[in-house]
Amino acid sequence: MKKNLILPIALCSAVMIFGIGKGISFFSDSSNGNPVTSFSSTNEIKKTNEFSKKYSKPFEATPASVNWPLIADVTTKSLEGNLESGLVYPTAVLKTEVNSKVDFTGDGIVDSNIDFYQYSGTSNSWTGTGSTTVIDETKYVQFDVNATNGGTFTINRVEALVGGAGTSNMYYQAFYSLNADFSDRVQIKSATQLTPSGKAQTLDVTLATSVVISGSQKFYLRFYPYLASATTGKQFALRNVKISGIMEGDVANPATVSTTAVSSISTTTAKTGGTISSNGGGAISESGVVWSTNQNPTIADLKTTENATSGPYISSLTSLLPNTTYYVRAYATNSAGTSYGSQVSFTTLASIVAPAVTTTSQSQVTNKSFVVSGNVTDWGGADVTDRGIVWSKTETAPSLDNATKVSTGSGLGTFSSYVYGVSPSTLYYVRTFATNSAGTSYGSTATVTTKATDPDVIRTIAKDGSGDYTTVQAAFDAVPDNYTGRWIIHIKPGTYTERPTLLAAKSNVFLIGDDAATTIITNNISAGDINPDTGLAYGTSLSQTMAIFGSDFTASKITIANTFVNSTANTQVNSQTQAVALKTQGDRQAFYDCRVLGYQDTYLGNSIGRAYFKNSYIEGNVDFIFGRQTVVFDHCTTYINRNNSVVTAPSTESTTKFGFVFLDCNLTVPAAGTADFNGATISNFHFGRAWQNTPKSAFIRCETPSMLNPTGWTTPINGVIPVTFVEYGNTGDGATPERLAQRANGGVVLSQAESLPYTISNVFKKDTDPSFLFDWMPESSINIDFETLAVNNIKGNKTLVYPNPFSDQVTIAYDLKSNSDITVMIYDVNGRIVKNIKKSNEKSGQKELVIPTTDLKSGVYFYTLKNDTEQTNGKLIKN
Repeated sequence: MKKNLILPIALCSAVMIFGIGKGISFFSDSSNGNPVTSFSSTNEIKKTNEFSKKYSKPFEATPASVNWPLIADVTTKSLEGNLESGLVYPTAVLKTEVNSKVDFTGDGIVDSNIDFYQYSGTSNSWTGTGSTTVIDETKYVQFDVNATNGGTFTINRVEALVGGAGTSNMYYQAFYSLNADFSDRVQIKSATQLTPSGKAQTLDVTLATSVVISGSQKFYLRFYPYLASATTGKQFALRNVKISGIMEGDVANPATVSTTAVSSISTTTAKTGGTISSNGGGAISESGVVWSTNQNPTIADLKTTENATSGPYISSLTSLLPNTTYYVRAYATNSAGTSYGSQVSFTTLASIVAPAVTTTSQSQVTNKSFVVSGNVTDWGGADVTDRGIVWSKTETAPSLDNATKVSTGSGLGTFSSYVYGVSPSTLYYVRTFATNSAGTSYGSTATVTTKATDPDVIRTIAKDGSGDYTTVQAAFDAVPDNYTGRWIIHIKPGTYTERPTLLAAKSNVFLIGDDAATTIITNNISAGDINPDTGLAYGTSLSQTMAIFGSDFTASKITIANTFVNSTANTQVNSQTQAVALKTQGDRQAFYDCRVLGYQDTYLGNSIGRAYFKNSYIEGNVDFIFGRQTVVFDHCTTYINRNNSVVTAPSTESTTKFGFVFLDCNLTVPAAGTADFNGATISNFHFGRAWQNTPKSAFIRCETPSMLNPTGWTTPINGVIPVTFVEYGNTGDGATPERLAQRANGGVVLSQAESLPYTISNVFKKDTDPSFLFDWMPESSINIDFETLAVNNIKGNKTLVYPNPFSDQVTIAYDLKSNSDITVMIYDVNGRIVKNIKKSNEKSGQKELVIPTTDLKSGVYFYTLKNDTEQTNGKLIKN
C-alpha cells in the first residue's frame, strides 16, 4: 500500500441535516452554488398576498433541511424550513483551501472543493493518533442547526460525500450531540478508511432514534479526520453535508430570494437569475425572474419559470429590444405569497461589437521564451471564440494579418500566452487579441526583450577535493537561479552518501558522470524514519536520496540508490518501508545511461511534468516506479528483487493523456530458483496496479519473461478506479498468445493502429496536459567529452568553448587580466591551420570571440588561444 505520500486529500462533500419543527424564521443571507454577484434580497409580497397572521397558511410535517455544498467556501448553505445553522472548526489547528483532488460526481474527474488540513507554522503537517480507531479530539469540522419561531425540528437523517486523495491512510468518524461542549455524543459513523483515493464515498445515515429540538436547542454534527501515523501534505474535505427531517409549525414565512447581477448582455438577450436561501418554511411552488421596462416588475409582467426550490438558478432573458433599459427582480412563491429580490437594471446593446481586451503584463522572460498576459473584459454582445497574443520582431502593431498568433482559449477573463522558440537578446512587439462574430480587437502593444544566452559553465565534484565541490548538494546550491546557458556539473567517480535536492529555480543543469557503475549517490532513509528537522516521520515523498525540482535537467552516467530494504525483519521494526531513490518534480527532465536502485518505491515522478529515461536501469520490487509524471522509458531495463513485485503504480491525473510509457524495454528477473531477501523464491511479478486518480501505464515492444503473471496487471491499491493499462508488440514468454488472452484488472492488448500514439514525440507533446507549455523532444543521447572543454576563469566560474560540438559558429570566452595581444588558431587533425585570428592590444576584462565555421567540414579540430604570457589549448568538434 502507498503510505504517507504528499498531496493526498480526504474529502467530505455537501453535508445535509433533515428534521421537523414548528414556526419559521426569516433567513436572508444564505446562497448556494457557484459564487455570483448578488444583490441584498428585499422580500416584497404582493399586496393581495401580503404576509400577516391574518393571511398565514397553517401546515404540518413539512420537510426541512440545511445543506452545505462546501465547494467554494464554508459559509454558503441552503435552508429549507424555518432553521438557523452554522459551521465551525478549530482555526488554531485546521486551515482551509480550495483544491481539486477528489471525484465527487462519479465521472472520473476530480472536482474543485473546500478541504481542511492540519498545519504547523506554515506547513501542512498532521500528527498521528497511533491507531486507526482513535480520533484526534482537536481536529473536527462541526455543523449545527436549530429551529426558529418556536418551531419543532425532528431530525432523522444525515448525508454527506466523503472522499480521499493521495492516501489510503486517512480515517474519519462522525458523531452528533445536543450539547455545546459536545458531551454525551452519539456515534453515527465508526472508523472509516477514506479509500479508494480520489473517489468520494457516500455517507447516508438514518438515525436509529429521531432527534427532536425546539426553542434554543441545537443539533451539533461533527466529522473527525485523523491518521494513525504522523505525516505531511494531507487534506480532509466535505461536500453536500445535509441534515434533514420534518418541521412542524403554524405558518410559513415568505421565502428569501436575492437577484443575481445581469451578465452576457447583448442586443436582444441577457442572463440573470437568483438564489433562494430560505423557503420560509413553505414549499416553493414557483421561482424565476420578472422583468419590464418599468421599475419594480412583478409576476404580472414578463417572467421566467425555473422551478427552483432552493439555492441558485439561472434565467435567460430573450426577445429584448436593442438599446433599451430593463428592470429585473428574482422571485419565489410559497404559501405565504411571492417574495422578490432587489431590483437590478441594465441596458441592452445597440449593436454587437468586437470584444474589449487589455494587455496586462509580461513575465517568465528567458533567452528562449516569454509570457504575455491579458484580460477580455467585455464580450461585445457575442461569444468570444478566440483570444491570445500576436507577436513580431518587426511589426510595431502586430495583428492577425502580419504577426505570429498564439491562441489561448476563448471567453471572458484573464489569460496568459506562452511563446517558445524565440531568439535571445531580441526585441519583440506583442499585443493581446480577442475575436467574436463582430470582429477582432487588440490590447496595447508590449515590448519584450529576451535575455541573452549565458555562457556554458563547467563545475566539478570530486570526493578527493580535486574539484570545485566535494558534495552534490554544494554543487547544486551554487547554480544561479534561472541561468539561461548550460550549467554543467562533472561528477567524478566515488560514492556520495548524501540527499541532494536541486531547487525549482535552478534550470538547465547537467549532472554528468564518467561511469554509472562507479559514480554513486546513495542513502538509507525510509518513510518511517524520523526527520530530525520536524520530529515526524519522513513519509514516502520525503524519503528520497535525490530530488530534482528544476526543469530542463539532464543526468548521465550516474547511479542514484536508496539501500533501505523492505524486508520482513525491517517491517517488524518499521512498518513504513517505502524508500525512494529518485524523485523528479518538474518538466523536461532527462536521464541517460543511469541506474536507479532501490526496493519499495524506487522512483517517484511526483508532479505533472515530463521525464525521459534512455538506456537506463531501474531496480526495485513494490510499486517501484510510481507517481503522477508523464515518463517515457526508452530502451531501458527493469529488474525485480523480490517475489510478487509490481513494476508501476501510476497516479496519472485525469487531465494528462499519458502516464508511464515503456518503449522497447527489457523487463528482467533473477535466474529461476533465486531466493529474495526474505527467503522466498522469486517467481512472479506484474506490470503494475492502479494507485489513484486515473492511472495510465503502457508497455510497447518490451521483452517480457515467463515470471510475468499471466494477468499482467494486479488488483488496485485503493479500490477500482478508471485505468488505461495497455500493451502492444511485447515479446518473450510473458507475452505469448495464451498469456495475452488472460490479461485482467483493466489490462488491454492494443492493435497496431491503437499503438501508434505511443511515440516519444507524441507522448511529450504540449497537448498531453494543459499545463505543458510547448512540445518537447529530448535529445537521443548525451555525450559531453570534458577533454574538449577549454577552461578560463571568468567571475570565478570555469567557462567553456560553446557550443561544442558546433555547427555554424563557435564562441571562445576568455578573461584577460591585463591588456594583451590575442591569437586564436584552429588546426585540423593533420595539423594544418584552418583559422588564424589576431586581435591587437585587447583591453583587459571578459571577452567572447565568435568564430564563423560554415566553411569547415564536419570532424575534429584543435585550437590554441594565446596572449602575451600564456596559452590554452582544446579540442573542437564540428557537426
